[in-house]
Amino acid sequence: TFTFLFSAGKELSPCTSAAATTPQYENQGQCHLIHYLRLSHHLIVLNYLICTFDKLKSVSSEDIKITDAVFDGVEVRVFEPPAKGDESLKRSVVYIHGGGWALASARTSLYNNLCRIMAESLNAVVVSVEYRLVPEVCFPEQYHDALRATKHFLQPDVLAEYSVDPSRIAISGDSAGGNLAAAVCQQVSCTESSVLHYSSPAQRGWQVLCAAPSQGDVPPLKTEW
Repeated sequence: TFTFLFSAGKELSPCTSAAATTPQYENQGQCHLIHYLRLSHHLIVLNYLICTFDKLKSVSSEDIKITDAVFDGVEVRVFEPPAKGDESLKRSVVYIHGGGWALASARTSLYNNLCRIMAESLNAVVVSVEYRLVPEVCFPEQYHDALRATKHFLQPDVLAEYSVDPSRIAISGDSAGGNLAAAVCQQVSCTESSVLHYSSPAQRGWQVLCAAPSQGDVPPLKTEW
């Protein structure tokens, strides 16, 4: 399931409720135990092999400008399409890659090409988040990285720098990245400056279908994007 957030363009303010600022996670103690016993450290070798042979540099083309940046201490890769016609502001997607919180990278060919295609086909600025992985950190640091990068990007001056329309911003992800995208949406949407939507991955780029199969009897809602 993909998760989308549409910001109304207001500056984000901190959440006031304790539940929103300090979310509770089930089995967090087990995560720390596994981490400190180094039971997941074999993933370092596996991910090294994946990224060594599959990472791509940020090479721009005539169609898409690709740059690496740092948003509030979190590495991101930004994909920018050229301006079209009289359009001054573009829509945008913050994308969070999958990999079980332990594998893959925003710079692997799979996600690099996916975000490039997304930026070109949607004419959208795509921000792909390079959050830290297990076992370098343990959960919920992956969530914190994704949240920090997203909040940084949603600042008015940053949106202006990338010529992004504040009212047409989405957060999306696959697998573990979909989980992180949903969590980030829930945290950011605790302010009045944003509206939360859930969508099916089968949607078209300019529509939002606010009911995934896992949401039971929740009626679908279609809106222009």
